Amino acid sequence: MASIASPRYGIGITLLLAAVAAAVGGFVLFQSGSAKGVDLTSANLVPEDAGAYFALNTDLGSSQWVAAFNLIDKLGQEDPKDELTRSVEDIGDLDWEDDVAPMLGGNAAIYFTSFSIGNLDVQGALILKCKDSEKALKALQRQLPVDLSKAQHGGVEYCRGEDGRAFVARLGDHLVLAANEESLYDVMDVHAGKAKSLADVEGFGKLRDELTNNFLAFLYK
Repeated sequence: MASIASPRYGIGITLLLAAVAAAVGGFVLFQSGSAKGVDLTSANLVPEDAGAYFALNTDLGSSQWVAAFNLIDKLGQEDPKDELTRSVEDIGDLDWEDDVAPMLGGNAAIYFTSFSIGNLDVQGALILKCKDSEKALKALQRQLPVDLSKAQHGGVEYCRGEDGRAFVARLGDHLVLAANEESLYDVMDVHAGKAKSLADVEGFGKLRDELTNNFLAFLYK
């Protein structure tokens, strides 16, 4: 996202997972198909008018990732899961157990309602289903290059970067990092039941449920 592009954001793990998936040939972008293997809980927080939604399977113990790691192993990479861990730790001096593992709770997604590179105008957010959302938030706070102050929207607390470049909320098991405050409010309103989610859209649900369960990534637009 244009307004939060610092390489110190710990959630960059999602991009690395995508790269690994692509490398093993298991990375498939679905416009229709099934997410039965992984529950796309992030879609329940995405506004219904999202123009694009891209989700990743972040359960490294799932059958899809086990198959991917086995394939990499057969191709000559010894212990690919351990190699992934070491590679991630080399990015920004991250610690896998403290900074990354708490964020990997099953699925991670990025969505956009609008996107303009020329104007650096991005409306959207990154949503992580966390294994431990409280620990994940603390890890993110350590990695962000700005100090966060507390604020509220609709009676729900969130964090705002002092320079206006980071907007973060912990919503149950999910951690949300938004491109701007307006986008964060959109997700918070969906979570509060004040607005419909992408999961409520009939077309999205139909395409999701038609997929096979052998996927590492999911694209809806």
